[in-house]
Parts: sequence; structure tokens; C-alpha cells
Amino acid sequence: MRSQSKVLIAALGAAFVLGAGVSMARTGAPIEWLNGLSVLLSTFLTFAWHRYDSEARSYRHSYALNIGVIAVTFVGLPYYLFRSRGWTAGLQAHALLIGMAAGLAALLVAGALFGVWIEDLISPDY
Repeated sequence: MRSQSKVLIAALGAAFVLGAGVSMARTGAPIEWLNGLSVLLSTFLTFAWHRYDSEARSYRHSYALNIGVIAVTFVGLPYYLFRSRGWTAGLQAHALLIGMAAGLAALLVAGALFGVWIEDLISPDY
């Protein structure tokens, strides 16, 4: 399995776990640390995917692009996709990116619903 695929699988798993964690912590416990963890994890996984993909494509990227992918992902990542793949393959990569974002959102919601279900099993309000 390629490194890019491993990073994508890790992102999908993290979305589910973070969704469950947020829903289980909704009972009044502070969850700021979980939000911070979510931001750090998503930033790390996005950059790791970018590095593995650019190495696989032998694409020479600048430090500015690295910073762009980390700091301004919604600008840096589309720019990278078009520059590394060309116009047609770049559009296909964007379609996959949108699909991946939808999958992450769906797993986040599924994790939250799972967390609510587990919480109700542990402490039912009868």
C-alpha cells in the first residue's frame, strides 16, 4: 500500500474517532483540547499526504508551497494539485478532493452518532 493511501486511511479513521470524542465530551466537559488536536492532526495528515504525493510524482516544491499547504490549505492544496498534474488531471484530483472531504464529514457525523449511542448505553436517562 502506498504512503498516500495510508495517510488517507488514517485521516478517515481520525475523523470517526474525533467525531465520537466530541459527542461523548458534550456533557459539559471542556473539549478545547480535542478541537486543538483535530486541527493539529488534520494539518499534519494533509502535509504528510502532500509530501508523499510530491515525492511519488518527483515534483519539486518550494518552501512557500509547503507553508501554503500548511497555513492556507484551501489555497495551497488546489494550487499544488494543478501544478503537479496539469489542468485535466488537476480537475479530476479536485473531484477526488471534494469526495474525500465529503467522506471525512460523513465519518465525523457517523463517529458523533456512535459516540451518542455509546453514551446512551453507558448512562441511560430513564
